[in-house]
Amino acid sequence: MGRNDFWTAYVYGSALDNNHKENRMASIVERKNKETTSWQVTIRIKGSPKIVQSFPSKPEAETFARVTERKIRTGRGAVLPERALAATALDFQNEELRSVIRMFIRSERCKPHYKKMAPKVLKAIGDVKVGDVRRSWIKAYLTSMKPRLSHMGRPLTWATLKGHLGLVGLAIRWRANELDVAVPQFPFSSDLLPKGWQNNRERRLSETEENALMATLAKAKIDDGQNQWPLLVGLALETGARLQELILATWSEVDLAERLWTLPKEHTKCKYSRAIPLSAKAMSIVAQLMAQQMLGDQRIFHTMLNPKAVSQNFRLRVKHAGLVDYRFHDLRHEAISRMVLRKRQLSVYEIMRIAGHGSLAMLNRYANLRGSELASRME
Repeated sequence: MGRNDFWTAYVYGSALDNNHKENRMASIVERKNKETTSWQVTIRIKGSPKIVQSFPSKPEAETFARVTERKIRTGRGAVLPERALAATALDFQNEELRSVIRMFIRSERCKPHYKKMAPKVLKAIGDVKVGDVRRSWIKAYLTSMKPRLSHMGRPLTWATLKGHLGLVGLAIRWRANELDVAVPQFPFSSDLLPKGWQNNRERRLSETEENALMATLAKAKIDDGQNQWPLLVGLALETGARLQELILATWSEVDLAERLWTLPKEHTKCKYSRAIPLSAKAMSIVAQLMAQQMLGDQRIFHTMLNPKAVSQNFRLRVKHAGLVDYRFHDLRHEAISRMVLRKRQLSVYEIMRIAGHGSLAMLNRYANLRGSELASRME
């Protein structure tokens, strides 16, 4: 331990202590330094290897000690006293929701998109216990969060808030299973959201709008003289890639011989790799981008700062082009709609793979086909 550290240790006590005191010892040590505090659990049970693990809070350490001991004993066929089970369930209800969510996002069960939204949820939930999560608390959370702005500067959508509550519910369920106590019913249902809350965007790009937009982008004034805006939008329309995937793309991801762009999992929203075949038009765009390569910079769109800056800049350029209510992400809707309509050699499953969609429902949400387009395909 460092010279500035100190520790406080005590024997962990619970209903289990009185029943198994003769053959088990669990200690919790508080370790402090100038910047952080952690709680180290050491569990020694006769006939079992020593277990040592650290936690950011005392309640997490206490629960880990109790649950780990119980799992070891039940693995040996021991019968837990009824009052010990009751104590564990009561402790679970009294756990801080923040601690439960923190433990969940560190677990293998937590999906990447929940980990991404966790900081905002942790900041907003306040000092609430698991047992306090009732329908009234959920209503209050929705009311307080709806006016807040996203990282893009827009009000949070109901779908986003539904995701927040999904994280809370999953964390509580996971924690109950870890403690081996009854999983409480999570008191959220979609009837707490207003009618029409889904409000899926169906914004498409008309031919006139596309011509106006590309003409405006072609005239964009760029400090270093390399205008990548038309190429960025063109590649988005040909591939259906997300803004983040485009801005982070490097030349090592592109296989010209195979006409394939392979996105690494680190760049994708769902955190798994995805292969996008390049059309003839996309290959032409890639050739123009290669001519603009900057020595020592592997990024394809090396003139673009980051996804947030590009999105904000795009809104300004769209406004100059005379388009109303058009966002960069709408290009993805447009691209996927065009794939469904024009790439008839591709199956629905293949389009889903290219787009990175895990369900037909998600593909249907993005493929906003116009009635006139459907009518033109009728015999």
